[in-house]
Amino acid sequence: MKLVEHYNYYKRIYDEYMKFDCDSAVYYAGLCRKVAADAKMSSLGVSALLDQLYVVVISGETFESQRLMKMLPSDIVNMPDDIRVKYAITMLEYYMRVKMDFFWDKKSVVSLSGQEAWNKYSRYIPDNMWQKHYYESQLTKHDVLEKLLADINVTQMPSVKAAMLYVAIAQQYKKRGGNDYKEKCFRYLVLSAINDIMCANRESSSLLFIANSTFVCAGTERAFNYAMLCTENARNFKDQSRSFFIVNAHAKITRAYQKRLETNLMVCIVIVVLLVIAVVIVVLLMINVRKKRRMQASLLKQIEEVNVSLAASVEKEKQALEKYKHSNDLLRDEIAYHNENFISVYQLVTKYIADVQAFKKSLFNLITSGKIDKARKELKSQTVAESYLQNFFEHFDKAFLSSHPDFVERFNKLLRPECAIVPPASDRLTPELRIYALVSMGVTDSVSIADFLHYSPQTIYNYRLRVRHCACIPEKDFADTVARMYSDD
Repeated sequence: MKLVEHYNYYKRIYDEYMKFDCDSAVYYAGLCRKVAADAKMSSLGVSALLDQLYVVVISGETFESQRLMKMLPSDIVNMPDDIRVKYAITMLEYYMRVKMDFFWDKKSVVSLSGQEAWNKYSRYIPDNMWQKHYYESQLTKHDVLEKLLADINVTQMPSVKAAMLYVAIAQQYKKRGGNDYKEKCFRYLVLSAINDIMCANRESSSLLFIANSTFVCAGTERAFNYAMLCTENARNFKDQSRSFFIVNAHAKITRAYQKRLETNLMVCIVIVVLLVIAVVIVVLLMINVRKKRRMQASLLKQIEEVNVSLAASVEKEKQALEKYKHSNDLLRDEIAYHNENFISVYQLVTKYIADVQAFKKSLFNLITSGKIDKARKELKSQTVAESYLQNFFEHFDKAFLSSHPDFVERFNKLLRPECAIVPPASDRLTPELRIYALVSMGVTDSVSIADFLHYSPQTIYNYRLRVRHCACIPEKDFADTVARMYSDD
């Protein structure tokens, strides 16, 4: 039982080394053979020998392959089923790699030995195994594309199995031909190479197929990188069979690159000659230009002086025009403002005259009709006077705020924040604001303000006193500060 455990341990290591190190794989296959011989398990010994043979076959070691072939038992029929399958797969791989002259760009047909090998050993591989479809595509002319596509659909990615199937699918498309076969071939070869690289598989046919095919333009960095990776794989995997094809790939790429260099050299020579001619022409032109520049230097200096003088004159003229324009705009605005106030005042006076005439007519009608008491009552009523006064205040407020739109903001800055006065509307003033509006225009004594606003002097005094108590500056300076509100601008 312990020997069986050793055998299984060495077999697992062999399976891992199969991807990237053939020497180590062969070594551990040999250990498996030794353990099998010690345990006298002949079937396991044959299995280990087949593992060794498979590695040296895919590495291209022809003589070692033939030596190990002689050690295999010839009676495959009586072997266990699993050993028989492995035996058949190994022999098909041997005939495909050693006995056949078959490669991607080779146009030769499948050799007789490959067909004979398929006829001899394919019967031992179950029909549902992907290896049977794979070797059928490699060793015969049969079209097994549909089988391979079905196999790839159930294959884990990435895996060496997927890489092998993708290569076989690409070859099937190449055999079929057609308008789009090149695109499909290249696509499946790339997928095969991706799986090889992701699985760390050094035995990657797809990269070498790509490098030797017409899918990659020879002489490019891409082709060079493919060839170098194939070289590295062959060196690390000890793949002697690929060496000849890698040399061919390098030779083709090198020739194409050399031809490209020669073409580039010719282009460079032409460019250099053209550059030399251009330099000579430029030198001659520069000499001619220098002569002309010397002649033009004095003229340019004179022109610059004239330009400076003209620029100064133009700038002065421009400034004068801007000043005149600004003055005209101010004068136009001032005239419009005065016209508006003029019309507003005379409209107020006209309305007052009309209202007085209407009032007189009303009184006359009352007296004529004998309603003396009612006429006397109308004369004593203050309603009409109040109406006229409110109309007067409205016109005064609008006229003042149109010429002093920031008065309320300036005035409130002289008061404590909690005492700020808010007007009833954007074009109306409160009595306090109206009083100090007159102060800002130079009407500072309370009697004159009372006469103007038709208030009593005491009322004016009370308003002014109440506002001064809210000032954020000394109260004794408040009236003077408001009086200088616009004179200081």
